[in-house]
Amino acid sequence: MRTIGSTLVGQVVDTGLFSLIAFTYLPFPALIQIMVLSYIYKVGYEILATPLTYAIVAKVKQIEKVDTFDYGISYNPVALDIEYKKGSKDQ
Repeated sequence: MRTIGSTLVGQVVDTGLFSLIAFTYLPFPALIQIMVLSYIYKVGYEILATPLTYAIVAKVKQIEKVDTFDYGISYNPVALDIEYKKGSKDQ
């Protein structure tokens, strides 16, 4: 569900921006039709391709005998590494 969920959100932005930039010369109803049909096609493809993607990834991991996990790592770009000490002025 993670791959499909990210596609649902990401393709709204991607398809919307691309269509607005590439097809601004079209009448508004045609532009909306292109956006909706492109979105449906892309999400539909992701839904159909997800099982194949996971099968290929599993096979590659099996062949390479590598499966890594990122335990204890935060990829939050706005995380602050601030340590407060008890009794400090900043509390």
